[in-house]
Amino acid sequence: MNLIIDNYKGLILMIVEGTIEEAGLKQITNELQKMPSNEDKYLLLDCTGIRKSILKNIGVSGFVSYLLLLRKFNTQLTLIGCSQQMYTLLKLLKLENIFTFSPTMEEAHLNLTKIKKPGALSETSS
Repeated sequence: MNLIIDNYKGLILMIVEGTIEEAGLKQITNELQKMPSNEDKYLLLDCTGIRKSILKNIGVSGFVSYLLLLRKFNTQLTLIGCSQQMYTLLKLLKLENIFTFSPTMEEAHLNLTKIKKPGALSETSS
């Protein structure tokens, strides 16, 4: 697992790529707890390897519970490369609207450029 924490255009951004083990989920939580609680955080979570590692150890319900826990840290989650099976499951649980889905990391970054930090002045031409 590769964990990157960055400030992207005034946004707190955490990128998690690679195979995520159960210990990695705890590391993500620990890092989120260190961040300011009053600021929005954006977590890009690579889900391409989820089925192989996490689901056999903690199960689908454990993974979904973990995603919901991350939301409590004032975190906007983007699930990248999420399988159709996982998306269908989240839809059945009526959770598909609380996450953002992106097929690639590049597209997730493009979507972040559309986010305006609260309180930021919009640019106007004079």
